[in-house]
Amino acid sequence: MGRHPQLSGLEGEGTPDSMNHLVMGPWFHSQVNREGRSLGPLVWATDTTAQWRQDVLLPFFNQYLKPGSPDANTPPVLIYNPGEDRWERPSVFPQSCEKGCPVESKPLYLRADGRLSFESPAAGNGAKFDEYVSDPAKAGALPPAARGGVGRYGLENMAGHGSALRRWTAGRADVRDGAR
Repeated sequence: MGRHPQLSGLEGEGTPDSMNHLVMGPWFHSQVNREGRSLGPLVWATDTTAQWRQDVLLPFFNQYLKPGSPDANTPPVLIYNPGEDRWERPSVFPQSCEKGCPVESKPLYLRADGRLSFESPAAGNGAKFDEYVSDPAKAGALPPAARGGVGRYGLENMAGHGSALRRWTAGRADVRDGAR
């Protein structure tokens, strides 16, 4: 897991700040305000949002808003590990980044056969490649099927709209579609 850009922007180089905290839960945006037993087909043993609100958020607010409350001992980084169905408090975060972290990041390449590799493709060997340039300053709008629909963000309405979505993205230079 590399450096989180929002956290990097809040903290100066080498300047620890006890008021900046990062929580990465297994939730969609704002699900922390709802039940957190599942995310799509993934199901957790406990309601992770209720657990986080009770064990982390309430003590944090009590510490700063309720006189005489004990220190919340809020970790700077709290990450839910869905594979092990538990919360982790890494002692070092991030573990890996371009420079200044315990482990240097390694580029990961998508091979022509669809597999991942840490080996850089050989230059000039005629291997085909595809690329996608993501520019947050030119983010695409939601497709018509997702605008104002039922459910969170209306994304449930997009099921079965494959051909309509392809037509909608046909003129966009930032979208590559294998069907074209």
